[in-house]
Amino acid sequence: MLTDNKILILLAFCMTLAAVCGCSEKQELKSVVDISSALECYQIDPLVKVFQEDRDFSDNPLTIEVARGETASFQFLLVPDNTAVYGCGISAGPLMCGSTSVPASLEAFIDYIRAGFHAAPSSQDAMFPASDMYPDCLKDGVTKNIVSGYRQPVYVTYDIPETAEPGEYSGTVTFSGRMDGKDFTIEKEIRAKVYDVTVPEQTFLAINQHDHRGLSYMANGERVDLFSERYWDLMKVLLNSMRDHRLNVYWMTYLPDYIKMALNDGVWSFDFTDFDRTVEMFIKEGGLKRIAGGHLAWRPTGEWLEAFEIGMPNGGTMPLDSPEAQNWLDQFIPALYDHLREKGWTDIYLQHIADEPVDGLPAQSYIRIAEYVKNLAPEMKILDAVQSSSLADVVDVWIPELDYFDQDYVFYMDRKNLGDEVWFYTCCNPKGNYANRFLELPLVQTRLLHWISFKYKATGYLHWSFNRNWDKAVENIATEGTLPGGDLFISYPGYGKVYSSMRLEAMRDGIADYELLRLLEEKDPAAAAEIVDSVVMDFDSYNSDIENFRQVRTRLLTELEKY
Repeated sequence: MLTDNKILILLAFCMTLAAVCGCSEKQELKSVVDISSALECYQIDPLVKVFQEDRDFSDNPLTIEVARGETASFQFLLVPDNTAVYGCGISAGPLMCGSTSVPASLEAFIDYIRAGFHAAPSSQDAMFPASDMYPDCLKDGVTKNIVSGYRQPVYVTYDIPETAEPGEYSGTVTFSGRMDGKDFTIEKEIRAKVYDVTVPEQTFLAINQHDHRGLSYMANGERVDLFSERYWDLMKVLLNSMRDHRLNVYWMTYLPDYIKMALNDGVWSFDFTDFDRTVEMFIKEGGLKRIAGGHLAWRPTGEWLEAFEIGMPNGGTMPLDSPEAQNWLDQFIPALYDHLREKGWTDIYLQHIADEPVDGLPAQSYIRIAEYVKNLAPEMKILDAVQSSSLADVVDVWIPELDYFDQDYVFYMDRKNLGDEVWFYTCCNPKGNYANRFLELPLVQTRLLHWISFKYKATGYLHWSFNRNWDKAVENIATEGTLPGGDLFISYPGYGKVYSSMRLEAMRDGIADYELLRLLEEKDPAAAAEIVDSVVMDFDSYNSDIENFRQVRTRLLTELEKY
């Protein structure tokens, strides 16, 4: 029995007698029944993953500590003992401090998904429940039936305004439903401390490949034609979700989707209408900082060590030396750059050449294509996810995989000192003890990705993917083939909406941490370094203890409050 729960079961019966001259009404009848032994409710740290196999729980009414401009997150666990719960709902009241009121931004039940495949080698911190089911999807706007013995986690968030008064906040989260044919409500008190610190304007650049062709999963499988009004409505929802989770670089995966191209007697024509509307929507709805134009070249057969060829807008690939490829590039690249200049977008546009060049033929062909593009548009900046350090002088924004960043760190810092940008990326790799966004990894490591960014001076991050293969999400499996569970997507489709995930929330919070660390570095570099070193010891070595992480965060906020 939990003594700190306020648990009430309300049974109401009202009768009204109608009469010719009026009516009379009986008072509502209430009875109080203690159900704490039938339905247990725990508060737990939002960085904890609760598995159905878990048996031992303890209530942890912790105070969530945040800066202004951050999100305060709370997690609860409902466990009915001997009877099911029907129509369970969540109602989170505002966080209050004096006259300041902050409304809840999310009230969600956490759904489980099967990982399906795991990283090999696995991390020493990886978690492998026997069921292979992981809590992740934050499904808001629904009620739940909870069977007896089921562990049902709940996630509630509050977006703290930049204008919020610092101080101690409190509020109440209420759960209601029916058990044994009787209505009930459970109230849990929550507390947050808002420090006199504000997250600065975001400088960190975060890009997730989004699948603009996959919007039918937000429409119950109904067809959504590219650039139809339904498409734009759903794209706005998708972009709002990405923006709200601090993603600010948008990858236009396949440029011929956005730019209509036609060839007539050797002359190409280009219609930028859909491209322009897309970029304008990125700016208005997505908080855009950069545009990443889709790849110009591909591995023609998919063989990893083959040379890249130019992806032709009418399908297939052609070698760079072919008249067809050169004719298209000679007309497209200048037309694109002239259009960007006309729109005032040259400073925010970055161009992909080809994906993940490695040493050998891929790197050699990559260099030739990049040089060709640079000759046509010398000021156009090039970025790519790379696995080779032999691309000097053609890449402007280097995005090595985290393990390659580790291995060639001196090289990348040399490029940074020469004026290039350096980010890093994760996807189905790296594995082992490197942080990533796989379901099997602790949430704290997903958050620490951007503590790694801060420590090793990366100013951006790329991940595949935000909503790729949502068909697998619908099937409730987080993998395809041999990709580790969680690599394909970090969000979930709903009808006309996007559901967040525990991993996406952790990544957003990690980006806010990056900005706070950067702010402290401006004031006290030694303190910032000491704080980050206490949780990130090396590229693949971290203190993943949640209690320790909370203590470190407290110190970060306390140090910042001095200035």
